[in-house]
Amino acid sequence: MTESVLSQIKKCVTFIYLKDSDRTYLPLGTGFFVGIRAKLRKRMYHQYLVTCKHVLQDVDGNFFPIVSIRINTTDGSSKFIEIPTKEIPMLTHKDDSVDIAVFPFSVDEKALDYVMIPDDLITTKETIQKLKIDECDDVLFAGLFESHMGQKRNQPIIRHGKVALISDEKVEFEEVYAEKPSKFVDVYLLECTAFGGNSGSPVFFEFHKDRKPKPKKEFYLAGVMTAFFSYSSEIPNLKRESELYSLQNVGIAAVTPSYQLYDI
Repeated sequence: MTESVLSQIKKCVTFIYLKDSDRTYLPLGTGFFVGIRAKLRKRMYHQYLVTCKHVLQDVDGNFFPIVSIRINTTDGSSKFIEIPTKEIPMLTHKDDSVDIAVFPFSVDEKALDYVMIPDDLITTKETIQKLKIDECDDVLFAGLFESHMGQKRNQPIIRHGKVALISDEKVEFEEVYAEKPSKFVDVYLLECTAFGGNSGSPVFFEFHKDRKPKPKKEFYLAGVMTAFFSYSSEIPNLKRESELYSLQNVGIAAVTPSYQLYDI
């Protein structure tokens, strides 16, 4: 692994906020930039911002009318850019259970310090089969850490783990915090601890030099960090009047596969 690769992974990440009535920026989650090669001009890319749908939605599932992204600048600082979600074409998957939202993103590239993930690094189902990706492979993701988001610039953290399961069937998931009924979703499971703020982070397969079959690149986009699994346990307290429960992160994260992004 080289430092330059990690630096580029960090630069493809942006932080997403909601500005409240006090004009305070409240962190919602993470997003990342993807470039789709133009068909007629091979050196030109169409730019998109990718995140989870639920990062941009309120508790009722409605998109916030305006969100803000914090992006680093070339002068060593950062700036907020407002995104009016009602005025831009929001792209989602035809399967409503796929937790991905994509929209075009065009900015002054000279003033902003970011990079795009090129579309040839997006893994498809064919890539998974060709490279025989399975539970032996390593993963990493870059995302927002609320305890230290960065005072002057975005400071995404890098977390490492392993593929825990690539299932041939949908996985049952219950949104404990939202108190919604469980649903079956198409996700990878990772042995990697994720938490609030990581939703929307880019997740990468990390391939080592001695791996066979050997891929062309060291990193490929595995998908979008979507959720983590937790279980609730009752808190013993004989004096309480109502039942209390403690939620514990079990260290398994759910990632929406990048082939779903490729579909979009």
